[in-house]
Parts: sequence; C-alpha cells; structure tokens
Amino acid sequence: MGEDARAQLIGVADRIVDGELRYFSVHWKRRGPWRANPLTGYETPLVHWTEIRDFDERQGDIKWIWEASRFDWAVTLARAYALTGESKYERTFRDLLQDWRSQNPPNQGINWYCGQECSLRLMALVFAGTVFRSPESQTLISSTVSALAERVEPTMDYAIGQHNNHGTSEATGLYLAGCCLPDHPSAVRWRQQGRRILERLILEQFAVDGSYVQHSFVYQRLALRACLLAALAARRLEDTTLEGRAEDLVSYGVEFLHEVMVAPDLGRLPNYGANDGANALALSEADYLDFRPIIQAGMALMDEQRAFGPGPWDEELAWLGIRTENLKPAESPEPLYVALSGGYARLTEQGFSVFMRVPKYTDGRPGQADALHVDIWHNGSPVAIDSGTYSYNDPDGWSKHFKSTGAHNTVMVDDKDQMPLASRFLYTHWTNADIDMGSDLDEDGMTEFGSIFVRGLGMGGTSHAYEQIGLGIQHQRAIGVSDIGVTIVDVLRGTEGRSAKLLWHLAGKWIEEETRWLRDDGLCLDIQVGEMELNRSTLTDSPPATLVSEAYGETTACTLIEVEFTIKSELAIVSTFSIPAS
Repeated sequence: MGEDARAQLIGVADRIVDGELRYFSVHWKRRGPWRANPLTGYETPLVHWTEIRDFDERQGDIKWIWEASRFDWAVTLARAYALTGESKYERTFRDLLQDWRSQNPPNQGINWYCGQECSLRLMALVFAGTVFRSPESQTLISSTVSALAERVEPTMDYAIGQHNNHGTSEATGLYLAGCCLPDHPSAVRWRQQGRRILERLILEQFAVDGSYVQHSFVYQRLALRACLLAALAARRLEDTTLEGRAEDLVSYGVEFLHEVMVAPDLGRLPNYGANDGANALALSEADYLDFRPIIQAGMALMDEQRAFGPGPWDEELAWLGIRTENLKPAESPEPLYVALSGGYARLTEQGFSVFMRVPKYTDGRPGQADALHVDIWHNGSPVAIDSGTYSYNDPDGWSKHFKSTGAHNTVMVDDKDQMPLASRFLYTHWTNADIDMGSDLDEDGMTEFGSIFVRGLGMGGTSHAYEQIGLGIQHQRAIGVSDIGVTIVDVLRGTEGRSAKLLWHLAGKWIEEETRWLRDDGLCLDIQVGEMELNRSTLTDSPPATLVSEAYGETTACTLIEVEFTIKSELAIVSTFSIPAS
C-alpha cells in the first residue's frame, strides 16, 4: 500500500475512533443513536421489525438510518488494525458492536426490518472476524452473525422474489454464516441453502453479455461483491468453486463493467441507473465512483487477469490473497462495444467516450425512464451527464424528477415521461427499444443507420416508448465520433404536430452564442435543424432540473439546455460536440 493510501485509511479510521461515522462514502456525521435519522434526530421505536413501516414521514429516508448499521466502519477499522496493529481500532470496533447490540436486540427495531441490510452487516462482520482474532471479539462477532443469519433465513423467499441484489446479498450472507460458524446447529443447512440459492440467482440475474437485471451499475457492483466473496469462500473454506455457469456469468459481469467504462484513468462509469450510495465491503480508499477495485479484483479472481496498473485498488487484491505478479494483462476494450441483451453501447474515439442506453425491458423492473440517454466524456472529464438519483424519499419531492425522462439526455414528447410511474418504484408500459448496429464505415468515413448518416465510427438506437404510451412517436438516435467531434442525430417519426424537447444536462458552465454553446475549456455544442425555428433555452439555476447527484443525498449544479420544436416529417435535429480548431 502506498503512503498516500495508508495515510488516507488511517485518517478515516481515526475519525471513526473519534466518534464520527461516514454515510454513503461521502457524508461524515457525529455518531448518535443507531435507530435515529442523523439528519433529523428522530429516533424510531424499539418494536418488532414486522411493525415497522419503510416509508414514514417522521423517520424520513430510511436509508439514512440503515447506513450506519451496514457496518462499513467495521471493515475500515479491521483494515486499519491489519495495517498498524494498533489496539485502538479493535477496541473501537468492539465498543461500537456492543453498543449496537444493546440498542438493537435481535428482531427489535428498524435495523432488523430488511434481510438485505442484515446480510450486508453479516458480511462486514465475517470480514472483521478474519482480522480481530481476540476471544472477546470472536465471541461477539459469532453471536451477532448467528442472530443475523437466523433473521435472514425465514424471509429468503421474499428476497428471491425481489429478483434483484436482495437475493444475492442474503444468499451470500447465509452461505458465509454456514461456513464461518461450523458448530452452529443450522450451519450445514445455511451453507448448502445459501450456496444453492446464490448459484441459481446468478444464472437468473446476469445476462450472457454480463449486464445485470437491476439496470444500475452501482447495484451491479454490490451484487458482484457478494458473488466474489462467496466465490472466495468456496475456494478457501470448501476447496471448490461455484457452479461453472455461475462462475462464468460473474466473470462476464465484471468484464461488462470494464467495457462500459468511460474514464479509465478515474475508474469512472456513467452514473447510470439507481445510485443509492451502496459501496458495501469496499476494501480500499478509492473514490466511491471509482470502479477499478471491483473490476481489478473480479478479473483477478475469476480470470487471473490484471485490468489496471498499480494503485489503491490493489488493496482489494491483497485481501483476496492474489499476487499481482501472477496475473496476465487483460485485453483493452475495443473502440465500439455493444451489449445486446442488456441494451448498452459505448463508443470511444478521438478522446471522446460516448455511452448510450437502449433498453428493452423484459426482465427486472426499470428504475428510470431514460431510453436513448447519452453520456459524453472527453479526455476523462464529463461533458453530458446523467442526473443520478439523489434520494429515494426526500422532503422536497425531488426524487421523482431524478428518475424521470426530463433528468436525462434524450428527447421528451409532450412533456411526458417515456413510461408512466405507477408508484414510488414501479413503472408501467416498459420501454421497448432496439440497438441499431449501423453499417461499416463507407469510403467517405460515414456510418449509415437506414436513412441517417453520421460521420465516423457510429452506434444507434430506436425507442418505441412514446408509441407504447399512445403518442404515436418513434424516436431514432444515431451517434458518430470522428475528428470533428461527436455528432448526435435525432429523428422522430409518427404523429406530426406534437411538441418535443431535446435535453442536454452538461457539466460546468456553458455560455450561449446564437445556435451554439461554449464551455471555458474550449468545448462547443452546436444544435441545428435546417431552416426550422427552434425555441432554445439555457438554464443554470432551476432546481432540481439543473442539479446532478453523484452521491446519495448530495447535489451539484449543471447547465441544462432545452431545445423545443414541433414534430414534422423528415425532421432531423443534429447536435455536435466539438473542440474548435485553434
């Protein structure tokens, strides 16, 4: 571990020793009652978990209460103790765990409400137990792991029915409890049941292209961490591997994250899909949105490959017991990548990386109405960005906006979402879209998508969302990257006369000059649509429309460009992002 990473880890661990806890990897709060919301101070009652409601105005966003009880602090303290051997880290761990147990008796209170939360807590304790070996710590860890597994097992059917990472987390939790508590009367059943369920869920939840059922990169990372932990336990504790097809799909899932990376030097993927701040079992001090730790660890464990050079992310490899000198270099991603099953495309050329979402929802409920959304990055810096998630239950009611079509870089028709929102987490009329592969480059350096031509290497998609909700509009988008920059062509076909709006959420401040916009680093956006008159507007202070959220509960400003027009036959809107010639 480098000196900077060492100092950062010790600094974080010392803040925990001094009475603070870190929420969602970015927010520090003084430690308070474990059943209280740190934002409001409201303390939830000590009643059986079956009497708890997940959405309650008094308690606020339940995730702020649960976050401290995911025991990320246990992982940090264990890492610091392994690095320094200083007893204060084990002492603080034990004091915190004893205090948590006293305020949260088994099955009593809000922190026992969710089986997944119990499982993430359990996994953190299993990790801590590999470091804190004193009899006092081991006894406390074992009794807590046992109580958590006993809570998880009865509701496994519910977790499986969620068809998401609740099931993978809880199956892994049961499996680890069975492996690590061999003398417990339920150990054999937990181990066998947990492993069997996890292997089945991996086959159900990961597509052959590695994309994940929850349509969220943060959630995919969470699911993969659980799978990798189970795969490691199988190797170490049972001298075996997970079922062969399941191991293959976990490998594909890690490779998928590698392929859709838009800023390799930062480890960044688009801020795509639900982002609830989850970074459980993080074994390095890499940035929360740095995906290199999970990719490096996954490719090393599953494929004996190294995706990246040395860095803080290698701490995760050390905990997995993998020696970097034994790994062969992974192949670099190709300029154009398409995941047909999941509906993703990424194009990297001329310093630009462009990501496009082309969903065809047949499995796993969608979390955001974002068909044909585009992320654009230039030389590792964001240009056009996803607005993120912000919160699941915020007092201002902004959470509905952040999942809406209006929070994405796409086209809205009649100011309607692409899918109607039936409840907090449920859309109807799930979008059907198709990836358009396009032709090979012709002799003029153009890619053809039916009647649309774009300069340079191209990717495209067609969304039927506005046909499915009865507006009679089909949206086709084609994207090309060449030496002039990124060209995006949007064509809407169908019922003429409807109003439409092209949206661009842009990082930084942009100044409008007639039909183009300029950023201070030289980037330029030009929007053209032949001779037609457009209504253009630039917004810089209109929350939440001009806010983006990269971390849960946190927002930063962006520039929103809206271009309103009326749908007509053969009307194409062309957006070009470029760097003017010097």
